[in-house]
Amino acid sequence: MEIRVNGEPLSFSLEDEQTLGEVVSGLERWLEASQLVVCGLRCGDRELLDLPASEWSDTPHAKVERLEVTARHASELRLANLATLLEYLQTVRGFASAPEARLVEELRRGWPLFLESLKRHFSEAELGAGLAGLAALADGADLAGLAPESLRGIEAAAAGLAQRIEARLRELEDPRAALRGLSGELEAAAAGVSEVSLLLATGRDRQAMEAIVRFSEQSQRLLGLLGPASAPPLGDLAPRAFFEELNRVLRELVSALEAHDTVLIGDLLEYEVAPRLRRLEAAL
Repeated sequence: MEIRVNGEPLSFSLEDEQTLGEVVSGLERWLEASQLVVCGLRCGDRELLDLPASEWSDTPHAKVERLEVTARHASELRLANLATLLEYLQTVRGFASAPEARLVEELRRGWPLFLESLKRHFSEAELGAGLAGLAALADGADLAGLAPESLRGIEAAAAGLAQRIEARLRELEDPRAALRGLSGELEAAAAGVSEVSLLLATGRDRQAMEAIVRFSEQSQRLLGLLGPASAPPLGDLAPRAFFEELNRVLRELVSALEAHDTVLIGDLLEYEVAPRLRRLEAAL
């Protein structure tokens, strides 16, 4: 079987693969090492990804003459996916400003895919109340009959999410600039988590959790940026080792929060998390 990736012949050694499905799984794993994602599989005149896997995966690979694979870099797919999310939100905003019956079915049909894609890029903490403002798109409400104030709420929620997506796009397009911009936020986050123990001790649980949520959001952003930006070593640790250590501390923090151990929470945040944030800020 001849395999071509983006039109180029591929020297791919089959090992124990017997079926086309096994070959494709092996290819996906092999391409993943280069951050490439399979987004097209053509066999003869059939696009396999448009068909249920059960229709082709058990085909013996010896019966396949050529497999044409289209692969794209993961970062390219992320950019394209975020752009698609913006297009959907543009449709939402257009409907909210001038409701048209023809758009109702389009919005309903696109909502599950929009939601699934959005959650690949943003945590629940990052999305916040913005997503709740679009609930009418999913709960079976009569979109065509929504009151003007409800439509204004949808438009505002869509605009807020669009701003967040546009910011993420800028980060992906120029991650080094985004990392530099994040350094000031890290300083504030370090100061914020250092105060959590005091906030908890004085009954200001809400402010304490807000500080932790802000830190969580920034951690998510950092993890997304460090790969594309090729971050420098953090002290005597490589970025991966640094974040493995940070994740270990965060797991301890979660356990302390569940146990309502305010002393341990304060110690972890002040002596473990905050210094690591400052070390990260210095490296950036």
